[in-house]
Amino acid sequence: MQPYIWAIEILGQSGHSIPVLFNEKGDLLDINVSSVGAVSLSDDQQPYLNACDDSGQWGYINHTGQWTIPPQYSEARIFGQEGYARVCQNKRWGMVNTQGKLVVPCEYPQLTTADQHLCLALTEQGTLLLIDLQSGEKQALPSAVSEQAKIHTIGGFGTYGLAPIVYREKSKTYTIYLNRQGEKAIDARQGRGHAFTPDGIARFEDEASRQFGLINDKGEWTVKPSYSFMTDFSEQGLAVTYYKPSVCLNTQGEIIYDNRYHAFSPQDLNCGLIRTHNGFLKQ
Repeated sequence: MQPYIWAIEILGQSGHSIPVLFNEKGDLLDINVSSVGAVSLSDDQQPYLNACDDSGQWGYINHTGQWTIPPQYSEARIFGQEGYARVCQNKRWGMVNTQGKLVVPCEYPQLTTADQHLCLALTEQGTLLLIDLQSGEKQALPSAVSEQAKIHTIGGFGTYGLAPIVYREKSKTYTIYLNRQGEKAIDARQGRGHAFTPDGIARFEDEASRQFGLINDKGEWTVKPSYSFMTDFSEQGLAVTYYKPSVCLNTQGEIIYDNRYHAFSPQDLNCGLIRTHNGFLKQ
């Protein structure tokens, strides 16, 4: 039987929920936590649950109910398949492996998730770094917009291998995309770009129209800006839009379901289902 951890939240007398943990056999785990994140299966195929103790510190619990990484962080994200997780101390991010070793120290205002043992980090001075998590090598990347433009947010490479880097210059916003070599793959365009799906499509908010559309890996519009908001795509390749109109669409921009007079929300794409105003549809 695959080791696992289940978390059930029970409403306490004070009105606050209390997490209760079980292993894969349904045995109650003798450990007290105040909050939990999500279970992740890492490279060693063992489950890790990021959890918070009564003092407000975060760490990681295994399926036996033991702290494999003791509570010591103000935030702790889930482990990826390669065995790395982002952790935060004093509002600065680092990267820990499943043995609890800090492979990247907690010293960066922004740090992306790991992909193929690579991540991006933003320093206090605004320098963008490409970090090899296996060798520890750090490569400083030059500004890809202008000397006046400052990096606002950085995104991870993801499955498709293109990372969105959002710049701000005065009142304007620009996004470029970098490949895993730190090279510019898509030139700067005005607006805010988001992560690519595995089939090479990204949602993009055009700054001029304040509308969302879809672009391909050449930076070309495949769906022109026409939605006031669009969620990330689900694992099944679907996203929903809010209002004017409120629809569910695939990565080709085809409308799968028109919700018409009822607005979608991000929670309407869960567990492989689409929640509509009158029931559920299978994604």
